Amino acid sequence: MEIVISKGIGKIGNFKFKCAIGKNGMTTNKSEGDLKTPKGIFSLRYVMYRNDRIVKPKTCLPIYPIKKNHIWCDNPKSNNYNQICKRKENNETESLWRKDSLYNIIVIIGYNDNPIQSNKGSAIFLH
Repeated sequence: MEIVISKGIGKIGNFKFKCAIGKNGMTTNKSEGDLKTPKGIFSLRYVMYRNDRIVKPKTCLPIYPIKKNHIWCDNPKSNNYNQICKRKENNETESLWRKDSLYNIIVIIGYNDNPIQSNKGSAIFLH
């Protein structure tokens, strides 16, 4: 089980690691655009990584390379809300192909995905 033990520090067993937390902290009442990380226990769905920057990680989870046109839809009005898709014009999205290293490797968290609820938050990753 992964536990965030303080802002920016996670822990699995005795292993501690850096992690990103929403700018506005954590919440049990997540909503789209609040810049908060949801609190709770969530499943780990799959891993995505930048194969131009890092070696394919070893994991028991399904794993996929991030492509230049991969985005995560954060538009609550879209049928693709809180899902990965390919970049199209005029939509609100979170680009997975970033100039910085924030998304070199991401673990997709099972948050707001079964079923997906509009405005309950999207693009919740361990990264």
